[in-house]
Amino acid sequence: MSVTQNGDYRACGFHESHRIGNVKDKSLTTAWNDLQHNPLHLKLRDKSNIKGKCGVCEYREICGGCRTRAEYYTGDLFESDPACAYVPKVMRGE
Repeated sequence: MSVTQNGDYRACGFHESHRIGNVKDKSLTTAWNDLQHNPLHLKLRDKSNIKGKCGVCEYREICGGCRTRAEYYTGDLFESDPACAYVPKVMRGE
C-alpha cells in the first residue's frame, strides 16, 4: 500500500486507477482494513484468478507477476505479466 503526494491511498504504488481513500478522509489503519475486505483486492490475492502463462506458472503463488503491468499492456488485470521472460515448466513440456 502506498500514499501519493495528494494523500490518496493506493493498494499498489504503481497503480494509479485503484484509489482506496485519502488521508483527509480516512486513517491509515481504516484504509488498510478496508483494503483487506475490498472485493477486487480479495480477487487479486486469490492467485487462481491469474490467466495466461502466469496462471500456469509453478511460481504463481509466490510471484504472480505484476498485475499493474498486465493491466496496462493487456487491458486485463489478471492477464500475464508481459515483462516476464520466464517460461513455466508446463509450457516447456517438462
